[in-house]
Amino acid sequence: VGLASRQRDRCVGPFVLLDKLATDAGELWKAFDTTKEEVVACRVLRAGAAVGADGRLQRPLDELITATTRLRHPNVLACRAHGVD
Repeated sequence: VGLASRQRDRCVGPFVLLDKLATDAGELWKAFDTTKEEVVACRVLRAGAAVGADGRLQRPLDELITATTRLRHPNVLACRAHGVD
C-alpha cells in the first residue's frame, strides 16, 4: 500500500487502488480503505457515465446507490461510500 499511496493517480478519495480486477461500465479494483485500514472492492465509473454537467452524480445513479446502501444480505456487498472525486 505504501508505494501505491504515493501515486496520486492510484487514489480515489480515501481508497488506494491496488489491482484492477475487471473493466466493464467502469473499473473494479481491489483497494485499500485508508480510513478503516482494510482491503475492499472499489468500483470506479467513467465521469461521463456517472456525473452530469453540474459535476454531481446523475440522479438515477445516486438513487440506485442510496437504495443499495440500505441492503443487508450475505450475498450482497455493502456500499460504504459513494461520491465524486
